[in-house]
Amino acid sequence: MSNNSAKKRKLFAFKVVACFGIGLMLALNVLPVLRPVSFKVQEVLAVETQPIASLRVCKIVSDEQWVVSDGAAHLGVFTIHAPTATIYIESDSTSSVPTTSFTTPLTLNTDLLGNDGINDAQCITYSDIEFSNYFYGEEQVQGSNWLEPLYLSVLQGEQITQGKFATYTDGWFTETTSDDGGQAGHNGLVDMYPYVVDDWPEQFNQTLVIWNRYQTQAPPVNQAPSITLLGSNPFNVQLNVTFTDPGATSTDLEDGDLTSQIKVSGVVNTSATGTY
Repeated sequence: MSNNSAKKRKLFAFKVVACFGIGLMLALNVLPVLRPVSFKVQEVLAVETQPIASLRVCKIVSDEQWVVSDGAAHLGVFTIHAPTATIYIESDSTSSVPTTSFTTPLTLNTDLLGNDGINDAQCITYSDIEFSNYFYGEEQVQGSNWLEPLYLSVLQGEQITQGKFATYTDGWFTETTSDDGGQAGHNGLVDMYPYVVDDWPEQFNQTLVIWNRYQTQAPPVNQAPSITLLGSNPFNVQLNVTFTDPGATSTDLEDGDLTSQIKVSGVVNTSATGTY
C-alpha cells in the first residue's frame, strides 16, 4: 500500500472522529457558547494648555545714599494699583498689575541686588497668570520724608542696578515713545508677551520693582532772597525830568541769581514833588 493511501485513511478517520465528537456534544448539549466580544474605542483628545507665567511685585527701601534696609526706622505704607491715567493700549490687553501693598518694616525675602545671597527686597509673587500686558499706576505712599519712588520692570533673573530705575511719568501711557524719558523698561506696563517657539510662547516671568528712599537729613531752610538797588539810594530826580529806573539785582543761597524774576510796580510822577 502506498503512503498516500495510508494518509488518506488517517485523514478520513480523523474527520469521522471529529464529526462524532461534535455530534456527541450537540446531543449532550455541552457545546461551548461563543460569547460576543465588545471593543470600547475611546477617543483621546490632545488638550493644549494655555501657557502661563508669574509676576513678582517687589519693594526695595533705602536711605538717600542707597543704603538698603527693611525701613524699620521709617514708617511707610506703599500701594501699587491700576493706572488712573488714560492709557494707550498697545495690544488687546487691558489687564492691570494686582493691587499690592507693602508696609515697613519689610519682610526681606528676595535677593535682587548684587546676587550675593543677602535678601534686600520683599517680593510678592502672582503665579499662574496669563500672558498679557499688565499696566500699573503711580504708587501711593503714606508716611513722611519719603522721596519720589523709582520704577523698573525686568525679566526675572535679569541683573538689577540702581541706575536702571526711573521716576514715574504719565508720558509712559501715550502712543509715542519720545516722552518716555528714554528709559528702557519703563513704559507703565509689565509686558508678559514673549517670543513664540513652535506656535506656543515660552514662559515669560517678569518682575516689577519699586524703590523707595527715605530722607535722613533735614532739607536746608529756604532763605529769603536779597535785593540790591543799583544807583544811589535814595535816588533824586529833578522836577519835570524824566525818571529812568537804574534797576536792581537779586540773589539767594538756594537758587542763585534771581534778577530776571524781579517785578517792578509803581509810577514816579516827576511833575509833582514827593517820595516814591
